[in-house]
Amino acid sequence: MQPTPTASPTHPASQNGPALPGPAASLTVLLVEDDDVDAEEVIRLLSRAMPRVTVHRVTRLADACTWLMSEPVNAILLDLGLPDARGLGALDAAKACVPEVPIIVLTGQQDDRVGLEAVQRGAQDYLEKHRLEGWLLARVLRYAVERQRIEDRLRRKQSRMQQYLDLAGVLFVGLDAD
Repeated sequence: MQPTPTASPTHPASQNGPALPGPAASLTVLLVEDDDVDAEEVIRLLSRAMPRVTVHRVTRLADACTWLMSEPVNAILLDLGLPDARGLGALDAAKACVPEVPIIVLTGQQDDRVGLEAVQRGAQDYLEKHRLEGWLLARVLRYAVERQRIEDRLRRKQSRMQQYLDLAGVLFVGLDAD
């Protein structure tokens, strides 16, 4: 299934996303939601709260993974009750598909334990659909994108530091050999 762009204006995101995730930044979001009414509500709320958001929607997790292989997004809004993935298994599968993209779980469940476990498994946040408000959804998206940017920067720094340590170890081994 081809995702449908559902909000405008369209501002394609780069691989690194917008310069700043503030209110004026444009974001591209993939909404993975099979319920038309819920999807329309999320899109309506986001469009009002974030005028520069582009939302693409798919109804199945498999379609989301296919879409994400070729189209960069800043964040994913993921329902836990999809035709091809249910519960926290949907989150695990989405994280396996694109570990570098922040995922916000949207669900009709009212269970804080599931929310906590979702965050422990890598979701940036967990929102109950019946409590959604545009300002909240916009803030959660901006914060998730910024947290992901910080985590990516820390991973790059750690990798560079490990390379320096590995090089230093080789130099010390070389000096001991003399």
